[in-house]
Amino acid sequence: MKDYSETRPLNKKRVVRSQSPPPLRIRYNRPYKTIVLSFFLLSAGILFTEQGILQYQEKGLGETYPIFILAIMLLIPGVFYSGMFLLIVLGIGGFTYDMLPSVNN
Repeated sequence: MKDYSETRPLNKKRVVRSQSPPPLRIRYNRPYKTIVLSFFLLSAGILFTEQGILQYQEKGLGETYPIFILAIMLLIPGVFYSGMFLLIVLGIGGFTYDMLPSVNN
């Protein structure tokens, strides 16, 4: 039987790569706080719009316009950033997570 323990010279060192291979998939740092905040603003804006419509039918526009203003202020950023997030998830070209603002700072 052949002894294989002596096949490699002892003074030869192994070659170790200094860099690891590139990742197979690009990992994005998803801004979770921004995503949750945008869907919260969207849902709150929808709820305030519904409440404003119900109160408009009972009391009129004079007492419900502050609710409509608040609903619009919540809906505008909520719809914009929720829509942008959905476009990113669907993979429509040109949209990345870098386009969403960061709430972490």
